[in-house]
Amino acid sequence: MALAERSSGIKSGVRKSSIYGNYQYSYDQYGYTSARSNASVKGQIDTEEKAQAKAVRYNSWKEIEDATATIRKDMTKRYQTEF
Repeated sequence: MALAERSSGIKSGVRKSSIYGNYQYSYDQYGYTSARSNASVKGQIDTEEKAQAKAVRYNSWKEIEDATATIRKDMTKRYQTEF
């Protein structure tokens, strides 16, 4: 879980390092304009990587809770008492 948190920082750093100049361009009635600032794109990258790390953490917690429930069920069945 902690590895996912640390690697999200590394991944976002790598993704942000490829951002330079004006990131997205579009055409409008006045010509060629920038649609998003670099700060906006870098903020989005941070948010995406943090969300992915959080999903890994929650998935790990769910796996632990499911395994614990399975163990409790098996022990209850085996020893005929609630755990």
